[in-house]
Amino acid sequence: MNKYIVLFVFLISFNLTNYGHSQPGYWQQKAEYTIRVTLDPKVHKMIGTEELIYTNNSPDTLHQVFYHLYFNAFQPNSEMDVRSRTIADPDSRVGTRISKLKPNEIGEYYIKTIQQNGKQIKSFKVNGTILTVNLVQPILPGKKVTLSMAYECQVPVQIRRTGRYNKENIAYSMAQWYPKMAEYDKFGWATDPYVGREFYGVWGTYNVFLTVPDSFKIAGTGIQVSSLSTPFVKDDAKASAAKEKYTTYNFKAENVHDFVWAADPHYKIDRITAAPGLDLVFAYKEDMKSAANWKTLQPIMKEAILFASQRFGQYPYKQYSFIQGGDGGMEYPMATLVMGDQNLTGLISVCVHEMMHSWYQGVLGFNESLYPWMDEGFTSYAEEIVKEHLKSKKMYPGETSANPFEQDASRFISFTKAGRAEPLSTHADHYTTNAAYGVASYVKGCLFLSQLGYVVGEDKLAASLLQFYNTWKFKHPVGTDLMNIIEKNTNIELGWYYQYMVNTNDLPDYSIDTVYGSGVRTSIVLGKRAQMPMPIDLCFEMKNGTKVFYTIAVDLMREPKKSDRDMPKLKALPSWNWTNPNYECTLDIPMNDIFSIKIDPTKRMLDSDATSNEWVNK
Repeated sequence: MNKYIVLFVFLISFNLTNYGHSQPGYWQQKAEYTIRVTLDPKVHKMIGTEELIYTNNSPDTLHQVFYHLYFNAFQPNSEMDVRSRTIADPDSRVGTRISKLKPNEIGEYYIKTIQQNGKQIKSFKVNGTILTVNLVQPILPGKKVTLSMAYECQVPVQIRRTGRYNKENIAYSMAQWYPKMAEYDKFGWATDPYVGREFYGVWGTYNVFLTVPDSFKIAGTGIQVSSLSTPFVKDDAKASAAKEKYTTYNFKAENVHDFVWAADPHYKIDRITAAPGLDLVFAYKEDMKSAANWKTLQPIMKEAILFASQRFGQYPYKQYSFIQGGDGGMEYPMATLVMGDQNLTGLISVCVHEMMHSWYQGVLGFNESLYPWMDEGFTSYAEEIVKEHLKSKKMYPGETSANPFEQDASRFISFTKAGRAEPLSTHADHYTTNAAYGVASYVKGCLFLSQLGYVVGEDKLAASLLQFYNTWKFKHPVGTDLMNIIEKNTNIELGWYYQYMVNTNDLPDYSIDTVYGSGVRTSIVLGKRAQMPMPIDLCFEMKNGTKVFYTIAVDLMREPKKSDRDMPKLKALPSWNWTNPNYECTLDIPMNDIFSIKIDPTKRMLDSDATSNEWVNK
């Protein structure tokens, strides 16, 4: 894990500019897939071919390539199985289920042949969910190669995200279904085995031909460009040779790093236009109790995606599909699989969350193994902002809130003070508990941004997130790339913030220790009770009802924020040296005129003990 060592440069310089470069020197690989598969639902198997034109844009010569074979995780004694049976708090959807799968229920690939530019590759090996391929000839920098594969696979009983006939009886939720080229980036090959977390892929194009029985309806990534009826003859000698009616669907997608599809005979597929050049597709089962909710959902998601495009950056594709997949919710490029048979509020919530992954994972292609807090946390942040907008339109229950993250902050602080938290720098698969992963990735990752708005100002954060999206779309950014943009937009140094939030479990803790007056002047003494430094917002509420707002930058920032929401005419006081446990200032305000003084009036700072954050003049 030496890739994280660089982060500790902050302890010396607290400067991000040396290694968070955006475009200069950046490179990424390219994959162009042509995949043809035929699904036989009677035996739950697929026969397929895959042609991959792979471009090596790296400065390195590649002698091997690696593929992910995700279905192989669904076998007894796989790493996913063992991890689920040995972790203290297993995912209830997995538990011991994998260990009990029968041979005809497991997921499994059989790689028949692999060719490189038409030449047979004889040296390849499957180890769990990773396929290692020793190339006939190395791929030189700047060169491309055609890798062709013939394979068969058995679709597993659905346990997580992918498989057949889940509890909502969706026939096939086909996520992580094809041999997928592993990403190669500046850190090397991303060959993490599939243990249960998220995914990381190569940017490129997909031209996918799916041959399924005529009775099935299909939705997925990309745009359906054609469908063609065709007879299918089983090549299994023991099976009937009778011809069956099949249809081949051709889907195409550009500038994506994954491809998902789902098929079911009972899908109702609705299509609405959200804006010129943008359609929303809804695939759901008509025969479920809550089918009507999917009709109500449609104008709501139209409003959601249009607002998100304005707030976080223009959605870049021509289509987005909401697909009943039967297992929670999971994001994919241009589509999501969600549990469909639920109440309207739950359905809206999961659809908004997964849709926002189109920004924070789909278009900004984070390495979710290394930075799950950016993937899930940034998405959770955006989700809450979108839901606040929907509340204002009476499209989501509840009243709007000045701080929709307050409950998450309370939950996170309690979890951390209980000693259960683990740093954000932890690899997604290596958190000690699922709870620690969830709180870190979803909650702290979200609060990383909400508290950052407190540090630099909400307006600057919003503008920087938009610039981050437009600068890094269709690429693989890291956290420091965002911080660089914010630093340039604010002239505020943020290395200290990144260091504490990502690499430690520290929380700030500030207090109002003493307030005393002399004539027309009032002095205030503040205390710093914990290691993590933070700027301080102060609100003086006067007895006549008026409010005066001040901000105290921590000296590591170099400059204070210039403005922030709900705090007009924000005045900057001298900065606070982070090594000093106390801060004192005197203001030209008569003490008798003051009703109260508050630290952090908007409650966005993750103060571990806010009970000492208010002084009331008695």
